[in-house]
Formats: sequence, C-alpha cells, structure tokens
Amino acid sequence: CEPFDVFERLGLPLRTGDYVPRLAPFGTFATSDGWFALCAPTDAFARGALRAIGRPELAEDPRFVSRDGRVANADVLHGLISAWARDRTTEEAVTRMEREGAPAAPVRSTAEAVRDPLVLDREEVVPLTHARYGQTEELLGSGVPITFSRSTVALDRPAPALGEHTDAVLGELLGYDADRVRAMRDRGVL
Repeated sequence: CEPFDVFERLGLPLRTGDYVPRLAPFGTFATSDGWFALCAPTDAFARGALRAIGRPELAEDPRFVSRDGRVANADVLHGLISAWARDRTTEEAVTRMEREGAPAAPVRSTAEAVRDPLVLDREEVVPLTHARYGQTEELLGSGVPITFSRSTVALDRPAPALGEHTDAVLGELLGYDADRVRAMRDRGVL
C-alpha cells in the first residue's frame, strides 16, 4: 500500500495516466486489439521485458540497468515498449512478456473481468437472485470470496424487499404485539 496522502503533500502526481512514475517499466500499453498491463519494476522483471521486446542488450544500458535509471528514463523505456506492442495482439504481447518472466496481463473490461473463470470459481462475483424474478446469469454482484477450512460462507438469499422484515423486527426483536403494529400502520408510521 502506498502512502498517497504523503505523496500528495510532497507534490508528487497521484493520477499519472497509463504509467506509474516511481516504477519502470510499469503501466498499460496499447496493442493492435486492446491493451495489456505490465508490472516489471525489478531488475529481473525489467530484463525479461527487454528480452520480450527483442532488446536484451538494453539490460546493460546504464539508463536501464537499475530501478533508478529506468525511472529516470521511463519515457524512453515506455516508448520502446509502446512501439513494440502497437503491432502485436494483446495475447501475443502478454505471452511474450510471460515467456520471458515479465509479469503481464490483458486489460479487460469490467464485464470480462467479472466473468473470468477464476473470479467465478472463487465466487468473488455471483449471479444475483431477485426475490420475484429469480436468478439470471447476466446480472452479477459481489460475492464472498473468503473461504474457510470448516465453514461455508455465501450469499444464500436475495436482499430483502422494502418492509419485508418489519413485522419480525417489531414483533420478535422489539416485542411489539400485533395490535401495536396495526396501530402504527393505521397512523402511517409504517
């Protein structure tokens, strides 16, 4: 977790667009059919990224040999990666980066991300169930991605309708009798 409030007080930009100014190479890059994200700020990851773009010799270039050098020359480094990625598909770019040991992933739309098989399998998102209309695969909402060794945690019923539990709360929890609840309804309190 980065101390964004401290960065702001120091005058460092918080919104940086496609790149993170304190790390390089690190950011999102356009491809011929989309975008991919690259997170390769360590020396080993950066060397992998340079091999992936066909420029392994740049790993010995003083501008790119260390993290500080890469950050100081981030525009040049990111420009090289951008130029390389422009004529490749996202799948090709990610595959090449991963093959060379540089962490990369496709940038997906929200709809694509929430339908990722791993996300669905972990129940980070689940199909929502409406009390009246049932469940639809098209409508997904936050699930409970926490798993326990001996307990099951799940959203096992839809959210209650407005006023659905009023009688239970007033009667069972607060001890109001049926006449008192009826009187409240007659007065327009409920």
